[in-house]
Amino acid sequence: MGADGLFQIRRESLTPAMHSRLDDHHNCSIEIMSIDVWLHVASRSVAIMAGRKQILARIPSMIQDIMSQFTTTFGSVAGGTRADLQNGAKELTAKLRSMEISSAETMYLLVAILRTVKVGTCIGLGNDTTPLLEIIEKDVQAHLL
Repeated sequence: MGADGLFQIRRESLTPAMHSRLDDHHNCSIEIMSIDVWLHVASRSVAIMAGRKQILARIPSMIQDIMSQFTTTFGSVAGGTRADLQNGAKELTAKLRSMEISSAETMYLLVAILRTVKVGTCIGLGNDTTPLLEIIEKDVQAHLL
């Protein structure tokens, strides 16, 4: 019996609410993997590797700075209105412009921020976050950056 068979047997013992939660977690993991692939491929481009601000070495601190500065903004956007989303986008755009990074570096940074938010969402969807430490320790993107 392959891994898919084991997964199916395990799923059969779940309640409908647990099925939905597991599907959400699975979809979130797939989205994170897709973002990882994009970041990996983009990081090899000349625009990122030899960009104006050489962001590859600085991206973790840049994300941390933006996430801490925009914690309230991200929170209001998550459960907010269209106006909240537009205001959050304006604030983030102004911050990125002030950093004087190229368009390619801006896109890379935005996708890296998206990954950070998606990982947080994925963790929030899970029941048990004890294996998280091992995942973070072995996270390929974290070590590449």
